[in-house]
Amino acid sequence: GVVIVDAGGGTIDVSAYHMTTAPSFEEIAPAECRLQGSVFVSRRARTMLQEKLRESQFGSDEMISHMVTIFDTTTKLRFGNENDPAFVKFGTIRDKDVNFNIRSGQLKLMGSDVAPLFEPSATAIIEAIEEQCYVATKPISTVFLVGGFAASEWLFTRLQSHMTSLGLNFSRPDSHTGKAVAYGAVAYFLDHRVSARVAKFTYGTRCAVEFNRDNPQHMMRASLAIPRPSGRRVLPNAFSVILEKGTAVSETKEFRKEFITEVVDRSACNTIATEIVCYRGDSSNPRWTDSEPGMFSTLCNVHADTSKVASTISPRRGYAGLQFYRQQFSIVLMFGLTELQAQLCWKEDVS
Repeated sequence: GVVIVDAGGGTIDVSAYHMTTAPSFEEIAPAECRLQGSVFVSRRARTMLQEKLRESQFGSDEMISHMVTIFDTTTKLRFGNENDPAFVKFGTIRDKDVNFNIRSGQLKLMGSDVAPLFEPSATAIIEAIEEQCYVATKPISTVFLVGGFAASEWLFTRLQSHMTSLGLNFSRPDSHTGKAVAYGAVAYFLDHRVSARVAKFTYGTRCAVEFNRDNPQHMMRASLAIPRPSGRRVLPNAFSVILEKGTAVSETKEFRKEFITEVVDRSACNTIATEIVCYRGDSSNPRWTDSEPGMFSTLCNVHADTSKVASTISPRRGYAGLQFYRQQFSIVLMFGLTELQAQLCWKEDVS
């Protein structure tokens, strides 16, 4: 197995792959994303410079912003050892303030002050890699570091030391680390070399389920039960899982689940509308959206014109002889490509 660490400006994206039959790969763990890209190193550098130069003539907001820009484009990439000083060349030979280690337009920083700016990002990458190794369905032997942030000497050295201690091979491209992802995107479009991916989250939809007195979770929500035209009582705020987190999905594989609606007015069957919901929590079996409301988010809404089939639905008799109509449909999710696709399907013209 191979772990790819895409260290970019804003995020650190980590994914794991295994070669099935050359040159085809499949994802073997849910991808990780951490908000610890190189821009956060620059933000921490700004805070450090503001504190260090607060009493200096070079401590204005404008000058600090200029120093951060220089740090971002040169110092951040060249810094490699906390035992060596780092320099920010921001001005001319006439700019100096010896009390703040500024000479000839150059600010000298102790390596021990610069290294902590990178450490949170390195820690986040290490944690993400170790998580990939833990959940991957195949053993991991190699880690590749790519992306613009991969050009940082300190980051590469820090990660290399840790990966070696774990018995993992660790490397990065010799040059143009920032172009590796772009090259990979083109290669995927041309060759489709990744044949399977792993669902990063759990996907499904909000729905209502039939009330069951023998279910403790249902009894906790008994006051919310709603009568339906058929005479059934249902509970809202349920979550129906269609695609579970960690599921390996091939490019053409479909995941579907059937649902029904009951209405009194036939015209209500002319359209179907549902939402695709993502669960981002830790539960392996999320069933109720009201238990962790902050962990559920709507990805999209799917609509369908079912007026043709609505005219063919036969009426039914429900509670107390009430006439109603029942419509069946399925939600279909496809996850094999780089983005999620959602569809609605139903039967019509069936003799």
